[in-house]
Amino acid sequence: MANKNEPKGFEPWGRVRSIRQYVASAITAIYPNDSVMFNSAGKVTVATAGSTQILGVAQSYKTATGTTVLVMDDPDQQYIVMDDASGSTVLVTTHVGNNFDHVATAGNGTLLKSQQTIARGGANSQVTAAAGWRLLGIVGATGANSLCRVVCNEHVFAKKTTGT
Repeated sequence: MANKNEPKGFEPWGRVRSIRQYVASAITAIYPNDSVMFNSAGKVTVATAGSTQILGVAQSYKTATGTTVLVMDDPDQQYIVMDDASGSTVLVTTHVGNNFDHVATAGNGTLLKSQQTIARGGANSQVTAAAGWRLLGIVGATGANSLCRVVCNEHVFAKKTTGT
């Protein structure tokens, strides 16, 4: 049976290690389970694809005019996220340890949930420190839209490392 195409962003795996309230940018909405970063003014905003300073993952909805957002900000927090089913590469156990960027898809404004995924397209080439998320395992069936267990590789509070 094929994996369901239902992106939910970065959901916490295991216990939540740390959650804090941050001042958010007033420019855009932030959805629960969106990966977030600091902008140039030191305020939290949705992390762009290829971000190298990820703060963590939002745990609250913030409208475009909101002022604060709750963020899981521990560098060792693990998450479950769906792959984006791009390219011909299917994620398998040999990809564990590789690094991947995320797809910074806009959130679902009706359901108020994240639509972010990880980009599996370059699965075999992401062995440098220059990718936001490290694959720790595949949860369930491999194939398009696999559920992946990941940790942030480019966390603002942690050392970046090269993939395997």
